[in-house]
Amino acid sequence: MRISRVLALLALVAVIPFGNAAAQCTVASIQFENDIGIGTDRHYTHGSRISCMSDNQAGDATAREIANALSFEVGGYSLLDANRDVRYSVALGQAMFTPEDITTTELIVDDRPYAGWLFGTFGLVLGPRKAQTEGSTAFDRMESIQVNVGVVGPASGADRTQKFVHSAIDAQKPRGWRNQLRNEPGFIVEYEQKWRTESWNLLPHSDLLQVDLMPSASVALGNIHTYGSIAATFRIGNRLANDFGPPRIRPSVAGSEYYEPDSDERLGAYLFFSVGGRAVARNIFLDGNTFTSSHSVAKNNLVGDLQVGGVFSLWGTARVSLTHIIRTREFEKQDALNQFTAFSLSFRF
Repeated sequence: MRISRVLALLALVAVIPFGNAAAQCTVASIQFENDIGIGTDRHYTHGSRISCMSDNQAGDATAREIANALSFEVGGYSLLDANRDVRYSVALGQAMFTPEDITTTELIVDDRPYAGWLFGTFGLVLGPRKAQTEGSTAFDRMESIQVNVGVVGPASGADRTQKFVHSAIDAQKPRGWRNQLRNEPGFIVEYEQKWRTESWNLLPHSDLLQVDLMPSASVALGNIHTYGSIAATFRIGNRLANDFGPPRIRPSVAGSEYYEPDSDERLGAYLFFSVGGRAVARNIFLDGNTFTSSHSVAKNNLVGDLQVGGVFSLWGTARVSLTHIIRTREFEKQDALNQFTAFSLSFRF
């Protein structure tokens, strides 16, 4: 059996304990990220991900036991507080990275390596919990902890995906994938907190134009990524209480699969602006393979993201988002900023 099939089977087995997220799927999301609209095909060139989040599982004994086992306090501040809503989340995704010149078969030593990442994700989302102020729609913090397991290298299938897509759209054939990182199992454990301020109405006696602010902080640990990050998102529009921003493929200024539309099924829309930064200790897609020699480049330890976009809520069941991302240089000899576009579509059942 090919290694990719073995790893896919192992990832499936790992997700089985969280099968309720798929069996009781409440919010399903599709995310697609690509630099196709920028006229380039380089660096982080494509990412796709499908995900599913369950409804509140607070009444489920297994979910409650897992949340209780993970919760703890630091200096009197409770982390992963189990006394809130608990939701399962699962996802499957693929990401690919290339140097700027994909026309040559030769190794480009001063540009980032070819690399692919095929991964499965499972985790818990705790919260949000409505504020105790009567009549308020504000939420306190939302927390998430998730584990990503997968594979880097030819077993990720990224080379075949890019070659197939480029052939289908009659684009430049990528010729350097023989230089990609070698097969390596990978994992990332990620923890994030998001806070959302109470929304303010800009129009008196109307919720048609609101603003709010959502700061966030996260940390990731693993042989694929190790970093700490902080970010903030400003939003203006209506129906802000429906979500915490659109989902994104990490590392990023991430939103959430969480989506809870109002029962009146009115249309909603908002614009957002986000800025965030990461202190990066490990990035396998720049540092190269962990346990064997491979192509690598000198990474920058500080990376920033700026993003702007819009979200539309449709009929109380669907959410569509479009985001443009500008990312600072990730390695020392990178000659330009990265830009790409993210699209997501979510359905609540």
